[in-house]
Amino acid sequence: MSFSLISPNSVSTLNIQPPTSFSVSSPPFPILRLPPKALRATLQNFEFSDLMNFCLISPTSGKLLNIESGNVRVVLDHLMAIIVWSANGCCRFLFSPPSDDIEEHFTNWTLLNESFSMRRCVENLLVALDLQEIDQLFVMDEFAICDELKGIKLWRIVMGENNPKMFDLYYRDAMSINIADRALLGEQFRAMCSENLNRLELTEGCAIGLDDLLSCNANELKIEHPFTLSDLNLFIKHFINGSNPRLEEAHIALAGDNKEDYKEVLLKGIKYQTSHSLTFYEDGFSIDSFEFLRNDGIEVSASVDARSQNFYLVANLDNSPLCDDCCCACSRKL
Repeated sequence: MSFSLISPNSVSTLNIQPPTSFSVSSPPFPILRLPPKALRATLQNFEFSDLMNFCLISPTSGKLLNIESGNVRVVLDHLMAIIVWSANGCCRFLFSPPSDDIEEHFTNWTLLNESFSMRRCVENLLVALDLQEIDQLFVMDEFAICDELKGIKLWRIVMGENNPKMFDLYYRDAMSINIADRALLGEQFRAMCSENLNRLELTEGCAIGLDDLLSCNANELKIEHPFTLSDLNLFIKHFINGSNPRLEEAHIALAGDNKEDYKEVLLKGIKYQTSHSLTFYEDGFSIDSFEFLRNDGIEVSASVDARSQNFYLVANLDNSPLCDDCCCACSRKL
């Protein structure tokens, strides 16, 4: 295997040729035959992008260096890219060359030749970084086609464009789903919302109504399309009576109501008790939270942030003590 790098302007081209040797404008050197300690010492002199290039060929070599907290992202668009992020740096692998207007905005990118497959590259990078899943899969072109990643675990799929084929292929492998336009699924949108999803994110452009919200069966919801306080009042009443039984956390944008006096509308007809005030802003602006019980005895904590115009809700499904910050959706993902 021969490994060559050409790096003007932090751009490299990777070429593989049998058998096993390594060269950077020098005679072949059997680097893969080095003892572990010698190989580790050699790889420590690599730049991060060069090391990731090497890991495409020898993924276990990356484990020798214990690379800090990396993740792998895949972008399906006209370039078909893999992006590796780490505390040590960032690099991109492209399967198609960028146009001139895009190229000037890219740094540290490698153009892969036809001998590389998307799946093999992703699998090798996951091994090198000791990861179990792709961090994010971005579908950014309605005509993008790539079926090579089926079966690989995804943390999050982001549908930036309406590409039903790619969505249907991958969303079941994802822990979190982000949708920008309900037209992606048409009449099947509500049916998808009712599936047992881990996390569902709907951006502001994905218009939904109260019936859609009540059909959501995800553990976690983030909805950027704004709801009125009166709609959320109805939502809470349904939630108390058993709707959205799997819901643990919700983060929902608010429409332009008078949120300073939100309790008069949001909590009308709801038995609740005021909990505590939380301060999230440097100027001391605080957020009051309130608690109520579902009919099944589950404790729920919620709050309205009038400044950011968001409603937060956390259901204590395991009935463990609620943390002090629970009404701001204490999960790392909200």
